[in-house]
Amino acid sequence: MGWLLNNLLLWGSILWVPALMHVMLCNEAKFKKNMVVGVTLPFEARQEEQVTALLAEFRKQSRRTCWGLTLAALPCLFIRRFAVGFVLWGVWMIAVLILPNVPFARCNQKLKELKRQRGWQGTPGPAASLTVAAQPLQWLSPLHFILPFLLSLLPLVFEHTLWGLYLLDAAMVLLFWVCYRWAYRRKADAVDENEALTAALTRIRRRQWNRCWLWCSWYAAALNLTVWLAMARPGWMMAGILAWSVLLTWAVLDAEWRTRTLQERLTAQCGTGLYLDEDDQWPWGLIYYNPNDCHLMVNNRVGMGTTFNMAKRPAQIIMAGVALLLLAMPLGLGLWFWQLENATTTLTVTENALVAEHTKVEYEIPLEQIETVELLEELPAISRIWGTGMDSIQKGSYSSPWGNIRVCIDPRGGPWLLVTTTGGAKYLIGSGESAAAVYQILNP
Repeated sequence: MGWLLNNLLLWGSILWVPALMHVMLCNEAKFKKNMVVGVTLPFEARQEEQVTALLAEFRKQSRRTCWGLTLAALPCLFIRRFAVGFVLWGVWMIAVLILPNVPFARCNQKLKELKRQRGWQGTPGPAASLTVAAQPLQWLSPLHFILPFLLSLLPLVFEHTLWGLYLLDAAMVLLFWVCYRWAYRRKADAVDENEALTAALTRIRRRQWNRCWLWCSWYAAALNLTVWLAMARPGWMMAGILAWSVLLTWAVLDAEWRTRTLQERLTAQCGTGLYLDEDDQWPWGLIYYNPNDCHLMVNNRVGMGTTFNMAKRPAQIIMAGVALLLLAMPLGLGLWFWQLENATTTLTVTENALVAEHTKVEYEIPLEQIETVELLEELPAISRIWGTGMDSIQKGSYSSPWGNIRVCIDPRGGPWLLVTTTGGAKYLIGSGESAAAVYQILNP
């Protein structure tokens, strides 16, 4: 049943995304900062019958799209071949990123057409408040980021097997600090000529951004500590990583929801006088395109997120690269997983070494370092720490009754070789007749 567990982990990681996107997109159907579904409207339009009808239809289409995507994914839980399942997972993920936005874009276009017919265009408002921009910034103490950075490096003092992972997570803490500093460089959240409101909206966004980057920094530190402390117990390690990931996801979503709620509450009575109208710079309400804006990245109109200015060539290159990567991932990684599933494990004895291969040379053990070789007819209980774990191949670092061992086997059929070196390292390698033949060579 290993394939079923893999499927549950794979699909469980994103099966909840359509429902989340439905909730977030339907939240766009509530007026915030004079906008609904990415369209700026005056206060009197909020109770307009045609507006409410379009919003109701948008919610219905969004709900249907969400349920359709979720139901389409459920049969994939029972696909035994991991490579096939991964290709379907990648295609489904692309569909999840695109299809829920189709009802949003349609509603946005219909509302803009109704806006033109009714003459509801707003007058150009202030791009940013100079008073707010001139206010001194209140930076968090660097200690807020230094402490998780040091904790993320702590495992390197005691353990060096996964030093690459530990250094990567520590580098992420530094990146999160840079992102925190950069968040304060963006323009203020102007809605109308009310500078007090602009200041309040700007503080809300910055406060929630601070919270998210701090959470991310502590998550990176907790991830390293969890991997280090639970390395001998892979089950506990996976449970810890899952718990931290759920906690981080909840914290980020909570910050986004708090931002949207406060934006809705503070701007509930806006739109009766002068108000900022940037609809022409937001095609379909989804992308930002403004050649006159020098910024590469700007605030999302609602919430606390950011987006690229697609009028800038670097943004076009970045987004084209991301799109190509997403499109190529299902096929490219799917073929790679297919190769892993179908390649055989081989053992060969050269003049100087015992070589274990699977798609490439995995382990090359010098013969003079081999202390004992055992032929195992039954596969011991092993648990993956890192590496590959499929029905047809297990390789990498695993925990076992003998402690941490290095593995490269086909678990479907034995016997297998257990090799111990003079340095105390143990290898579980080979499968079937090749393992038996090598055993006879090493133990004539």
